Amino acid sequence: MAKLLLVEDDRMFAELIRHALREEGHSVDLAADYAQARGAASGGEYDGILLDVTLPDGSGLNLARELRQEGSDTPI
Repeated sequence: MAKLLLVEDDRMFAELIRHALREEGHSVDLAADYAQARGAASGGEYDGILLDVTLPDGSGLNLARELRQEGSDTPI
């Protein structure tokens, strides 16, 4: 079982993905925007991050770059 962070601003789509991943036995936390994702991902406690590129308050690509610059090697 993996602990995953799902970053998706479309709530219905996020819930569908979360449900499917939970069916496979994974633990899934949701973040709906850049700020939430930034806070959650900075802790480094996830086995993987599923990251939407277009978020209401920033770019998922920028977030990925920031996490890598900080030394995170969590798969995105």
